[in-house]
Amino acid sequence: MCSENYSTPDRFRKGSTDALPSGVPEAQLSERIDRIAARKFRRFTNVYKIYNRLRGNRMPRAAFAIIVALLATTLLAQTSPTQAPAGSTGTYQPKFAGDKAHSNAEAAALGYMRTVLTAQKLYKRKHGGYATSLPSLVNTGSFTKRMSSPDRGDYKVGFHGTPEKFAFTMEPKQFDADHRAFFADETGTIRAEDTKPATASSPVLK
Repeated sequence: MCSENYSTPDRFRKGSTDALPSGVPEAQLSERIDRIAARKFRRFTNVYKIYNRLRGNRMPRAAFAIIVALLATTLLAQTSPTQAPAGSTGTYQPKFAGDKAHSNAEAAALGYMRTVLTAQKLYKRKHGGYATSLPSLVNTGSFTKRMSSPDRGDYKVGFHGTPEKFAFTMEPKQFDADHRAFFADETGTIRAEDTKPATASSPVLK
């Protein structure tokens, strides 16, 4: 049985003045601080006694306090959400093998471009020529009426087409590391630029 003196040490009085009302007489304030500190100390010593009883031996109280503090710190670190560094949008996780997007915004833009390219192939197969506008592609492949809008979230669409050829662009509303510009045409090749609108002479998307 543990025979240590469990009187309230001064360290448990530290921080015990939190949320105490102002204007309390000094004698009453001191009494309240002692009661709060005593409650803190009882919680600590109860856990300490139970631990020693289960272990069947005794551990120095100071060592036990250090272990409890380390465990609490570890649990807090594991349960706290990870914060991205200031100014960072976090690391993009590729959606599939060969995904060349740098961000979710780029992934959405490139997915839209692939949908348009597929719809144009199907449209030409059916009508003998390419669609000359985005609304003409509605209900072709997986191209929907909503997709005919040139406003695509962080991007805006530019389109020009004739029955023989077409070209369209995805230009970000703001250029940065997560928002490149893209270009595609009837060849099916997607091209990209980091800081300016993409064209037919831009580098192939990497």
